[in-house]
Order: sequence, then structure tokens, then C-alpha cells
Amino acid sequence: MGRAPWTDARLNDLVERLDKTLDRLDRDVRALREELRSEIAAVRRDGAIATVAIVAAIVGTGVLT
Repeated sequence: MGRAPWTDARLNDLVERLDKTLDRLDRDVRALREELRSEIAAVRRDGAIATVAIVAAIVGTGVLT
């Protein structure tokens, strides 16, 4: 016994499943993109704070004078 033939109904079902999967994937990628943007912003903010702290420490020690 061979495989069942591809009927219009089966193809439509496959397309519907594929559409649902791609929609879910699109939502997941968008959510990950937003999370990544937030993480990058946090790293930049932390880097700026660390830079200010290091400069303040250097200036405070008087090493540059």
C-alpha cells in the first residue's frame, strides 16, 4: 500500500499548519528581539556606570597629577 495522494484538502491542511507555525515563530523572534534590545541597553548602561566609576576612582587617587 503506497502513500495517500495529496488532495486539495490535505494540501490546505498542510498550508494551515505551516501558517500557524510561521506565525508562532514570528512571535517568538519578535519577543527575542525585544528581550535582546533590553539586554543590550542594560549592558550599555552598566558599561557607562562602570566607566564613570573608574574615571572617578582614577581622578580621586590623584594618580594623574
